[in-house]
Amino acid sequence: MHLFCFGYGYVAKFLSKKLLNLGWKVNGTSRDKDIQLFDYEKVDQDLLKSVTHVLVSIPPDGDDVMERYGHCLENIKWLGYLSATNVYGDHCGNWVNEESETKPIEIRGEKRLESEKKWLSSKLPVHIFRLAGIYGPGRNALIDLQLGKARNVKKIFSRVHVEDISNILFSSMQNIKPYEIYNCADDLPATQSEVVTYAAELLNISPPEPVEISSVPNYARGFYLGSKKVSNTKIKKDLGVSLVYPDYKVGLKSLYISE
Repeated sequence: MHLFCFGYGYVAKFLSKKLLNLGWKVNGTSRDKDIQLFDYEKVDQDLLKSVTHVLVSIPPDGDDVMERYGHCLENIKWLGYLSATNVYGDHCGNWVNEESETKPIEIRGEKRLESEKKWLSSKLPVHIFRLAGIYGPGRNALIDLQLGKARNVKKIFSRVHVEDISNILFSSMQNIKPYEIYNCADDLPATQSEVVTYAAELLNISPPEPVEISSVPNYARGFYLGSKKVSNTKIKKDLGVSLVYPDYKVGLKSLYISE
């Protein structure tokens, strides 16, 4: 099997590691040197024609994969598009599932939803994955606290460990169902305040003082605008996924021990 990653980022690296250990071939676009990578504008089209699986994790503004390379992907078995739960917008802290109304309230969510629709309208075997807040090695509240970047915001939202995302994607590859949409989130939505406070307890330090969203810098404010709890029932029912890190406490404790 052969995976090509358009955008060899944080999630793609974890998925690639899993697949390489299983004997897969992996290529992608990035400046990373771990695998054979290509300049996005100079991808070997003959190589693309041998690809069986494709992961797209390029932000909407730079995603012209279909227009540029779609003609090389006509024989692929599976394509995963990494979207985000910001397409749901604000649901006032209530639960959302894959059938819930999408009403993004900021430009990034609007562009994500447009990209989803573009991919779903293609004739390719597209699967959409709406990712909650991603954390994992090198990217978590423990590190944010140590760097003085953690924000104590009392706004509820969902998150998911990058290793669980990798497992969800792999499960989908084994259960190909084109045009399906899957939420990727853990079992326990919580406020950022709860997460930061627990991380501070692990580090035996005091958490930062609570802050209002209005005081958060503009570039980060959009992350806190939509309040919702994201249901993961579908990935468990349809893909048979069992989360390694079912909540932020299990995930952060594991990261504290390892890091």
